[in-house]
Amino acid sequence: MRVLFVEDNDDKKKEILALLRKYGLDNFCMNDNTRDCYYAATDCDYDLFICDLDIPRNGSFPIVEDELEGINLMKDLLRNGILIPTIIFSPVELSESRLNQLKGAGYPLIGHAKNASELDQCMEEKFFDPVETVEEYLALAKIPPRFRKKEEASN
Repeated sequence: MRVLFVEDNDDKKKEILALLRKYGLDNFCMNDNTRDCYYAATDCDYDLFICDLDIPRNGSFPIVEDELEGINLMKDLLRNGILIPTIIFSPVELSESRLNQLKGAGYPLIGHAKNASELDQCMEEKFFDPVETVEEYLALAKIPPRFRKKEEASN
């Protein structure tokens, strides 16, 4: 299982890494800005995305007034058909309507965790149990699985 995450705070990076290791996950890509995270998401297929909301843009996306860069990143991934089950990991408050807008647009949003214990709970309840694979999660969410270039190329 491959995990992509974007976080610019060193303490929170350590919390995420500890949780990934708790679940036996060691195949991950860590970024600290939206530009690098976007390119990582387009270069490889990931099974889980952990996204901070208040991250540096680093020149990658047009500035949208009153918008958090993590939201801009998720919208850009969606526009380009890159659907990765996502947990928002950020203390930033988001309204239910904003979360529902992402879900309603077809973005595979699993949940929003404001701290490490909520992230742990979200990963355990909404990603690992009872769904065993990303394909099962996507089927439950009625989202078609992403085209996996590497698997197609090897066949």
